[in-house]
Amino acid sequence: MYRNPRDEEPFIASKRSKIEYGKRKLDFSNIPPDVLFDDLMPLLSLPDVFNYSLVCKNWYNICCDYFLCIRQISLSPNCSNENLFTAVTKCPSLSTLDLGRCHQITVVGLISIFYECPSLRSLKLGLCGKIQEIGLAPFFKTSPSLVSLDLSHCSNVDDIDLSLLCCENPQLAFLDISHCINIRVTESEHFWEQCNYLTSLRLNSCTKISDASLGIIGRYCHQLQYLDLSSCTKITDNGLLYISSGCTLMKSLMLNGCINTADVGIGSISLGYPLLETLELRHCLTDDRGLNLIGKHCPKLQCLDLSFCDRITDTGLLYISYDCTLMKSLMLNWCTKITDAGIGYISLGCPLLTSLELNSIFITNTGLRFLTRNCKSLAHLTFSSRDEIALNESHFFPEKCKVDKSPLPPFWYPH
Repeated sequence: MYRNPRDEEPFIASKRSKIEYGKRKLDFSNIPPDVLFDDLMPLLSLPDVFNYSLVCKNWYNICCDYFLCIRQISLSPNCSNENLFTAVTKCPSLSTLDLGRCHQITVVGLISIFYECPSLRSLKLGLCGKIQEIGLAPFFKTSPSLVSLDLSHCSNVDDIDLSLLCCENPQLAFLDISHCINIRVTESEHFWEQCNYLTSLRLNSCTKISDASLGIIGRYCHQLQYLDLSSCTKITDNGLLYISSGCTLMKSLMLNGCINTADVGIGSISLGYPLLETLELRHCLTDDRGLNLIGKHCPKLQCLDLSFCDRITDTGLLYISYDCTLMKSLMLNWCTKITDAGIGYISLGCPLLTSLELNSIFITNTGLRFLTRNCKSLAHLTFSSRDEIALNESHFFPEKCKVDKSPLPPFWYPH
């Protein structure tokens, strides 16, 4: 049948109009401002927002309004001083700035932060190797509301830098100077004198920290609740005695790798920290006597790490099970003197246990049955065994419990 092409012109025109309508529907310039501001902008990175502000005047105004609402920025490691200056000038309401691993940031970039972000409350400068004392000195003067400061892995920072920090900021609560190998604390006593509100302090791997350093911290930081002293090998029992007498509000203490601390220091900790909830003692020289003191004087303890403390026996776990009934996480990796009896004590005395690590411990199906019978809240279990029956015992645990099992290494031997 013959069809006149003129008869198809209305159909083609209508189809073309639909396509044009479809194009207009996909036109980004017609996106409602509220959708653009609330739904699209939070999904974009800061450089993308800068680029989108160049699309049209409408988008420029929306992006400017969005910049005023930004409270937190995390910049990439390739960020330069120019990028940092652009970011802080566009976001005057910034409260949290993360410059971790930004190796190109220097003193010039820090100065832009000081004067453009007066309401800054948290600054992270971890692994910024070019930070020097001239960049830290004016910080507290221009940022009186600063609460958190991270200087971890800044190898150039030392006690002189801390002493240059002006004492006009009494609100500092979180300080991280871990891996700052030149920090001694003893040469910056004036700075610590002003840290009356400091609640969290990280000093792990600060190898020059000594007992005298802890004496200064215990003298001035009475509000301290979190303290990490891992790998501070110069610390002895005397240093632990100093901080236990001054920091009575402590809730979390990390002493991993403090190989010169023994039962005397552990005893002073237990007596001075009745509110303690987390204690990590990996590679320490504590034994059953130390656990006896911890069990008696730290009834609120919830997380305990005793990995590689090979002097601990089943008797020490018995002491813990008497009074630490709120225990939720316990790590006993490579405590080779522990047997099924110790696991039984823990299962009876700590029914709220949710995580238990028993790597390289001689455990049989008897110990596992103690756990299945008494620890109904257990969610994660890690253990090693040579007993094939014990390795197949995991099906008795509830489905919600994640069990990681492995055979004992061939060089393992019981004490």
